[in-house]
Amino acid sequence: MWEEVSLSPSTGNLLMDWVLVLTGLWAVIRFILVPLWKSWKAKLSLSYCPSIILPRFEKSFDHPRRIPSRRKNQKEHKVNLYRLTCSCHHGNSRRKYSPLQDIRRLCRHLRKELERSNLLLQYDELIQVIIDHRVKDTCYKIVQIQGDDVAIGFHPRSDFVRIYARRMAKQDPPEGPPTGHYDKFTFLMSQEIWIYGDPPPNAEIIIPTVNVVVSEHRNRYKKDSGGPEIIPMGDRNM
Repeated sequence: MWEEVSLSPSTGNLLMDWVLVLTGLWAVIRFILVPLWKSWKAKLSLSYCPSIILPRFEKSFDHPRRIPSRRKNQKEHKVNLYRLTCSCHHGNSRRKYSPLQDIRRLCRHLRKELERSNLLLQYDELIQVIIDHRVKDTCYKIVQIQGDDVAIGFHPRSDFVRIYARRMAKQDPPEGPPTGHYDKFTFLMSQEIWIYGDPPPNAEIIIPTVNVVVSEHRNRYKKDSGGPEIIPMGDRNM
C-alpha cells in the first residue's frame, strides 16, 4: 500500500517561495534582459553602417493611420508617416532602432502607405527605386560616379551588394554617362560577378568604388567583432 505523504506548512511555503523566485527570474529574463539584449545587438549592428536620411513630411502627417494586416490574427497596424513608425513586428523589433527619418525604418506597411498616399513622389528617383525594392539592406551609401548619384546597399557580413544606378537611355553615347531610369543591379563580391541580370553601365568604374565602400565597413565590423580583416578585391594576391 502507498503511504500518504504530507508536506509540513514550512516545506510547502519554501517550495512556493522557490516557485515565485524562479517565476520572477524568468519574467526578468524574458521581458527585460532579452529585449535589452536585442536592442543592444540591433543598435550595434546599425552603428557599423551608413544610411540614407529621408526628408521629413509636414507636421500634418503626424498622426496614426490604420491599415489592414496580412495576418489573420491581427486586423490592422498603425503607421505614422511623419515619424516613420509602425506597430508591426518588424517595425518594433529592429527597424525602430534606426535613426529618425532613416530609410531603414520603412517596413512593408510604411512603404505601401507611402505609395497609396502618393508621397513617394516627394522623394527623388534614386530613393524611390530603393524603396520600391523593399529596403532590404543594413547599410546604404550614396556616392557620385560620373557626376551622378549611385546608391550601394549591403551588409557587413554578406557578399551580396545591391547597386542602384541609371541605365543607358537611347540617346546616350556609348561612353556615357547614362541618363536613363534608375534600376537595381546585384553584385557578388566573392566571385566578382553580376547576378540576376546584366551589369550596370560603366560597371568597370562602379566596381572599384563599391569595393572601397563595402570593404571599409566590413573591416570595421570584423575588427570590432574579432574576425579576420577583409582584403579589398583589387589588393588580393593573384
